[in-house]
Amino acid sequence: MTDPEVRIIKEITLYPHKSDSGRVQLGWQTNVTGMQAGPSPLMCRILVPEQFGDYPVGWFPVQSEKSQTKIIKELEDGFIPMWLARDCFEHAWRILRMKEEKEIST
Repeated sequence: MTDPEVRIIKEITLYPHKSDSGRVQLGWQTNVTGMQAGPSPLMCRILVPEQFGDYPVGWFPVQSEKSQTKIIKELEDGFIPMWLARDCFEHAWRILRMKEEKEIST
């Protein structure tokens, strides 16, 4: 699975008082294929050095039922909302499951 192309619209620093502590990027997917109704999918990625946490690498779709405007406003420096961390780990879990199922079927 390849990383989607994303136009970053917001980036926050996780620990503003520490240098290179990591960041969270939020943006819209730009390489959507097929028919689509509504806005492009809102994507996120959490980039942190190992000493500050262990998050899966790569872009993941934001699954929150909140409006995209509210999501963008809710992201603040120094804070990862629990629902966003959950989306990150759930996406990584789904990818692992798909890989396992593919290996089992071959």
